[in-house]
Amino acid sequence: MRCFEFHVASSAVSTNGGPYIPDDRLLYDIPEEAQELLEPILDQYRQSPMWYFDKLNFGRPPAAWAIACLDREYPIAGHIANYRPDGSGIAFSPYMQVPNPIPQEFVPQVGVVVLANKRGLEHALDKSPIFQTLWEGLRERSSERRWRPIERRMVDSGRTRRPSAVAFYSIDPIAESHRPLSVSWVKRINSLH
Repeated sequence: MRCFEFHVASSAVSTNGGPYIPDDRLLYDIPEEAQELLEPILDQYRQSPMWYFDKLNFGRPPAAWAIACLDREYPIAGHIANYRPDGSGIAFSPYMQVPNPIPQEFVPQVGVVVLANKRGLEHALDKSPIFQTLWEGLRERSSERRWRPIERRMVDSGRTRRPSAVAFYSIDPIAESHRPLSVSWVKRINSLH
């Protein structure tokens, strides 16, 4: 997992040279290296790292403590929604623009996992291997700063016998090939369903 600190600024608007009035919008500034890693991911969904994060939570405060970016969208929205503890501040968002109007049967994919605070993730880590993986990459990070981890481990469905199971995959940085992390992870996730 690569992890980058990001900065958030609030914006204000001045009309006709008048005073600046806060407009309750957040603007995200991410390092150039993170932008370079995210460009090929977000390009697939017609998004840009320069603007994508400004749309999270409709650009309204408060800013998240961490925003974990996956290498693509995955069908794990139900898993995250079911295993995040109430009040944990764990949310998710697709990379793709949500259709408007939203069809009744629409189920979003997950491109990013948004973590409101470190404490919420810590309380969730025993609920799902997804949260455990995020915790492993973020546990040493300050709760006073903002982080953008870019996750190299994959989450994939349909790679196990049970259709509801979620298997974890990683990319070998040399061969760029998918391989299972371990059978025990798959068994742990299967036991959650």
